[in-house]
Amino acid sequence: MTRGAVLLPTIITIGFLMVGVGLAGSVILIALNRSNYNIRLSTAALAAARAGIDDAYLRILRTNYTGNYILSLGERRAEVSVAELNNKYTVNSLGVAGRGLRKLQAILDVDSRTHEVKLQTLNEVEL
Repeated sequence: MTRGAVLLPTIITIGFLMVGVGLAGSVILIALNRSNYNIRLSTAALAAARAGIDDAYLRILRTNYTGNYILSLGERRAEVSVAELNNKYTVNSLGVAGRGLRKLQAILDVDSRTHEVKLQTLNEVEL
């Protein structure tokens, strides 16, 4: 075989290896980017859920509010439900940011004499 006949398959093989490594790197970068994006959405949903809890706290403090409502926060939102039993309020807040969902549940205790509102528990609820 001549020198050129040996060199051509070697160059083609090296070229295919380089393309394969490039494609594998692209796939890994896309997967990492999607993972980071989902983490950001999840964090934004948690912040929206916490904002829903805080808003319900203020509504209970001002007006003894019970019921359901949606709190819009730009591109995020919190779907809040407030229920009362014996001066204890249960607040469920589902934070939504794109495809990210997080849910928090808070138990608030209201002193019937002073109307002081205290946060008893705040837990994340698994969806």
